[in-house]
Amino acid sequence: MQVIKEDGTKETPEPYKQEKLEKALNDPDVKEVRVFRLKHGMKLNIQGVIYKVIASRPNGKVTLKEIGVVK
Repeated sequence: MQVIKEDGTKETPEPYKQEKLEKALNDPDVKEVRVFRLKHGMKLNIQGVIYKVIASRPNGKVTLKEIGVVK
């Protein structure tokens, strides 16, 4: 999931957790929260580290492989 603030800034994507989603939705500074499924082949930048989705299961679980660090 990814939180988008009222000023347009996007927070770092993070794994979905019901408690965090509810907290974000109750925050007046939050414009929207995007929840999305990761698909095989997608690349993610999580806090400066690049990961690739190497497996995606029907239950929503994925396997990530670290492929590098952003410099």
